[in-house]
Amino acid sequence: LGFQIVPLRNGSYLGRIGRRYRKRGRSSQLSIAGRSPRRLKTAYEELSEEIPGLGLLAVTSPDRLHSDWLDAKRRRREERGAAPAGIEKILKWLAPDAGLITVIDGHPATLSWLGAVSGHRVYPLGVETFGQSGDINDLYEHYGLDTEAILEAAARSSLRRISSSNKVFRTA
Repeated sequence: LGFQIVPLRNGSYLGRIGRRYRKRGRSSQLSIAGRSPRRLKTAYEELSEEIPGLGLLAVTSPDRLHSDWLDAKRRRREERGAAPAGIEKILKWLAPDAGLITVIDGHPATLSWLGAVSGHRVYPLGVETFGQSGDINDLYEHYGLDTEAILEAAARSSLRRISSSNKVFRTA
């Protein structure tokens, strides 16, 4: 498959590419919750050939993952020596200008908070209006949750990174 699913506590699984996961500076992270793993897997396989260090985070419970993060922040604020939350440990390996592409068959705000964990730009994909009917493939295309939409979000993220790095070179 090109990645493996590693169980983590508090509502998430981490997909990683062998030992390269532990190298700092990953360029992008795809995050997913809901019922679109096949589409994400297809996009991941296409993108991983072109984007070295691409990561995949499958969120099984956005609520538990968010609660764990808030609890860790609260314990630190109260100076109880709290360890980092699981999501903080995962996202610390991303480059500061990495993009987070979130895909959920619910409202995109459900995973958008991930950008606040380490200050990464989020490219949220999700369902903003409800009530549409159709087969699953048509609905995913209609709401921009299909493989093509994921690839487009990754392209926007990559273009932003390239554009940002060019600005740094011009001003230096």
